[in-house]
Amino acid sequence: MTRPKAKNDDLAFSLQSAIAKEHFSSDVQVVSLPALTIRPYAWQELSIAAQNDFQSLSQFDAVFCVSPIAIEQFFTLVEQQSLILPENMLFLCVGTGSQSQLEQRGIAQSRIVVAQQGNDSEALLAALSEQPLALKKLLIIRADTGRDWFKEQLQAQGIEVYTHAIYRRESVILNAEQKHFFTYLNANTTFQWLFTSSESVQALIPSLYNLGIFNHLFCDEQSQGRAEKIGHQFWVIHPRIGQTIVHVFEKLFSKNTEKMHLTISMVGAENQQIQEAMLKHIHNMG
Repeated sequence: MTRPKAKNDDLAFSLQSAIAKEHFSSDVQVVSLPALTIRPYAWQELSIAAQNDFQSLSQFDAVFCVSPIAIEQFFTLVEQQSLILPENMLFLCVGTGSQSQLEQRGIAQSRIVVAQQGNDSEALLAALSEQPLALKKLLIIRADTGRDWFKEQLQAQGIEVYTHAIYRRESVILNAEQKHFFTYLNANTTFQWLFTSSESVQALIPSLYNLGIFNHLFCDEQSQGRAEKIGHQFWVIHPRIGQTIVHVFEKLFSKNTEKMHLTISMVGAENQQIQEAMLKHIHNMG
């Protein structure tokens, strides 16, 4: 599991418990391998424009926190700086996980606009089109990198959109213990990988590639049998992440992925959905 450690821990514990309950082989391991760390910006690190906008939140009709991490960091800044949240401000989010987090922060369900079907900006835009909201000015809270598609779509509708980054994602460098673990794995090891962002793919796969664990993904005549033994099942929560996996491997191998023993499947973003998919895969592997 490649999400930040805080998000990995609950799923790792639950999945390991389920594996023990199902009496799977003791060789089945759940490995937490965060690809990214989250580095929040302190108030003084924000731009003057961002500080001014946060100090006058009443000018915005709605705030769009692009992820649970964005929600957490936004409310942390609000509390630390004693900022005032307008009582009628709407909150936009993607996914029921973000919705639950907003509700835990005391935001009434009537003030939350969420994409129920899909977990991307396209789904949120569709949800907005189904509601008669008079949005004139929107604040987007995000990391230092990300797509501008949603912003551009709203601007095309005449809505003023302001975007501020309040945290950044940094690549994790594999430590000696992790390198040893992957270097000396059993020759018949099979893998299930969980990637929930394109950034985590770009950060982690090249480092693992350098350790040689993907050497047999490319199925030429010499490695066909080996590739079939070392299975790599990649779980992703959005098709774009799967596309990133393909692009990264094509760049690393300098070859088209059509001949690679590469399996990429979609899975829901919630922990229960991920756990069910992984357990089913273990069952199918026998």
